Amino acid sequence: MNVVFGDEQRAKIGDKYITLRLDKVGVKNELDPTQLYAVIGADSVSLGDMPVLDKTIELHEKLIDNYLEQDWNYCEQALTHLKGKFGGELDSFYNIMSDRIRQYRLQGIPPNWDGVHWSETGN
Repeated sequence: MNVVFGDEQRAKIGDKYITLRLDKVGVKNELDPTQLYAVIGADSVSLGDMPVLDKTIELHEKLIDNYLEQDWNYCEQALTHLKGKFGGELDSFYNIMSDRIRQYRLQGIPPNWDGVHWSETGN
C-alpha cells in the first residue's frame, strides 16, 4: 500500500488516484498530527468492483468516521465488507483496525483517546 502524509501531499496527487483516509499520527509535544492517506491506483480496482466503487469508498470513509466515534459494532461490520476490496491493498490496515477494536473491547480505550496514534519519539 502506498501512503501519502498530509493534505498538501494528497492535493498534489489530485484526481489521478483514489486517496482514502487512514490514521492520524503525531509525535507528543510536537506539531499537530498528520493525516495519512492510502493511494489506490486503477490497477487495484477490478472490473467487477467498478460499479460499486463509489459505495466502497463511502463505506471506507464511514469506517474511519465511526472508528473516531468509537462505534465498534459498525466498524466490525464495515471491515467484513471492506476486506479484499481495492485489490486487497488495504487489508493489512483493515487487519490492524480489527486488532485495535478487539483490544479496545477487551482492555478499554486509553485515557484521553482522540483517535490519533501518538509516538513518544517520532519513530
